[in-house]
Amino acid sequence: MQNAIMACMRDEGLFVVEWAAYHRLIGFDRVFIVTNDCSDGTDLICDRLQALGQVTHIRNDDHGATPPQIAGVAKVLTQPGVPDLRWLLHIDADEFLNIHDGMGHLSDWLPRLGAHDAVAVTWRLFGDDGLTEWPQGGLQTETLTMAAASAGLLSGLQKTMFRPAAFGAGIDHMPKAPRHDKVTLANAAGRSLHPGALYHPTQSDHRAAGDGTINRKRHFPWEGAVINHYAVRTQDLFLLKNWRGDAMNSRHNKRYTLNSRWHRAANCNDVEEVSIQRHLPGLRALMAEWRAADPDIARIEEATFARIAKARRDWLTPETIAHLTNPLRDA
Repeated sequence: MQNAIMACMRDEGLFVVEWAAYHRLIGFDRVFIVTNDCSDGTDLICDRLQALGQVTHIRNDDHGATPPQIAGVAKVLTQPGVPDLRWLLHIDADEFLNIHDGMGHLSDWLPRLGAHDAVAVTWRLFGDDGLTEWPQGGLQTETLTMAAASAGLLSGLQKTMFRPAAFGAGIDHMPKAPRHDKVTLANAAGRSLHPGALYHPTQSDHRAAGDGTINRKRHFPWEGAVINHYAVRTQDLFLLKNWRGDAMNSRHNKRYTLNSRWHRAANCNDVEEVSIQRHLPGLRALMAEWRAADPDIARIEEATFARIAKARRDWLTPETIAHLTNPLRDA
């Protein structure tokens, strides 16, 4: 049985090749990328990766009033062969599955998980390393090396890998609409958890399920695998998120301000964490192979970076940065 990964993306042209190549490298058989309303060439890069046979690109520009993540999951679940997959992992373009077992490949980790229907994989948040501008050609997995030392309430949320045949829908953090009343949930270490959140139509945190006694350290350890979450990247890219709405149709402009509650929680620069970099040689080689097979990929990436550089000059002025810096510690 095959395993797949999916992400909903909007204007991720700097990062889509790295994200797709990394997850193919560690062993995912299929990669689904759902794009909506892109203005930076992300969708065009995905078209080219699909022509190379490396991803399945699904356009989601017609999501209407439905949040893009929810519409995107629905479209992936109806793709040919998806109900027959063993696992489908739904994460974002700034998230990478970092497997600690063995050599860091899916085949090293999956034996832990047994016959469960879903697996909650905890975030490990990475900060900006003190960088104010994203370097041209930079890889998230190479550039960003400082991370949280431990998981907290905001920094230890989860994403969920699941058996597609067992669920009828999904949101950003987990599948929904279980098809039977006894679906099972495990953490990334393979230990069983209460599956209550899977039955709740909007709950997005497995920690809140069950009898309320779940704590992160005991139930969501960084064991087996984690999601490396590069939520901040660099100061400029973090602030430029104010150009965009988010993929759940939320308006989080206040969230994307320096010193906001989310920025303080996500910008974790406590300890160096470079275990994911054991894949860098293979990742660079695979990305180079794809760019050589279709030189237009690199051309679009260069145009995307030029667009970001122009936005830094024209929009991200000192006055704008001051306006997007929150002086209130409880924001």
